[in-house]
Amino acid sequence: MQKTGTPNQYRKELKQKILSYTMSEFLHCGIRAVRMDSVARALAVSKRTLYEIYQDKEDLLLDCLKLYMNTGEERIAQELSKCSNVIEKFATFYKLHLHELAGYSANFISDLQRYPRAQEFIGKITEQRNERARVFFCKGVDEGLIRADIDSGMVLDLATCTSSAIAQQRLFDKYGIAELFRNSTLLYIRGICTLKGAALLDELLD
Repeated sequence: MQKTGTPNQYRKELKQKILSYTMSEFLHCGIRAVRMDSVARALAVSKRTLYEIYQDKEDLLLDCLKLYMNTGEERIAQELSKCSNVIEKFATFYKLHLHELAGYSANFISDLQRYPRAQEFIGKITEQRNERARVFFCKGVDEGLIRADIDSGMVLDLATCTSSAIAQQRLFDKYGIAELFRNSTLLYIRGICTLKGAALLDELLD
């Protein structure tokens, strides 16, 4: 990578290139398949420079996940702000995430289990999403689109346990990541809808 601008500017630009390139490699090849020296070689920087920025691959992975997830959260929030009701929000999130998962390698999901700090970070993101989902559930009940007799906390806990079991059992090897998400998500979302909500969901996902 050719150096331009001030040293700080160069380091900042280099870090962004490292994160962008490496996250793409993690997603498509799996984490274990990506080596620090291959990252340095692909970006035309020395291994010493790379290790000055990231002590090891887990540090790099964690920063990749933070940038990737935060960028994704911003994009999702922007799209959800255009929705007029809870079912539209669910359908929009579903479509965005389904499209995103289509590019994931099964090895990426499996390899994540080996990195505790990455798992802790993803757990925090999941908690934040679940908190927003609880708000959506309450609003959906008021809109007559979500069943009032549903325990939202229990549904979210069940969904989290399902995701964990899918990863531990490596069901994505059998069914594929996107198809697992599609079936499990529709099971939960449609199951909590009123007849009116289910009809609207079917219309939006048709």
